[in-house]
Parts: sequence; C-alpha cells; structure tokens
Amino acid sequence: MIEKKLEKLKNEIEQIKANANIEIGKRMGKIEMLEEAFQEKQILEIVYLKAKDEKSKRLIRPLRVEEMEYKGHPFLGLYAYCFTRRQNRVFNVDRILEISLKAN
Repeated sequence: MIEKKLEKLKNEIEQIKANANIEIGKRMGKIEMLEEAFQEKQILEIVYLKAKDEKSKRLIRPLRVEEMEYKGHPFLGLYAYCFTRRQNRVFNVDRILEISLKAN
C-alpha cells in the first residue's frame, strides 16, 4: 500500500517537473523572439492577459527585456512601444499568451 502511494507521488513529481520544463522552454522561446524582433526592429502581434484576466491584442515594437518590479513583486518585463496605445508600455513576459511576427 505504501509502495503504491510512493509510486503515485513519484509520478506526480515527475509530471510537475515536466510541466515546469515546458513553461521554462516557452518563456525562453518568447525571450528569443522578443530579442530578435528588437535587433531587427520588427513589429510583433501579441495576445496579452491583462491584470483582470482580460485578453488584449496588441501591436508592439520591443525595446528591451529585463527584470522589473511592481509593488515589490519582481517579474520579467518587456518594455515596448505599443502601437495600439501609441505609447511605451511595460508587459509581463509571463502574461504574453501568444506572440507572432506582424506580416508586412
């Protein structure tokens, strides 16, 4: 009985590790795409999850990605020009749900 519970717990831990690796991979992919768009001065289209869990589609030009802080909470932030709002904005990289290169 204990062996079955331990095996089940071990499997759950492995699944959590696998999910964490997937999330890290997604984050790194976003960062690479943002950095490339910055270097090439490209425009990206993103779907962003706003603070109240509302999705927002934006056209942006990335300016920099760096560690930032909001109300004492650190996060990986994207500082970008937002064509939708016509001003520079900060986006939490982890709240970017979709990202794609804007077709010319």
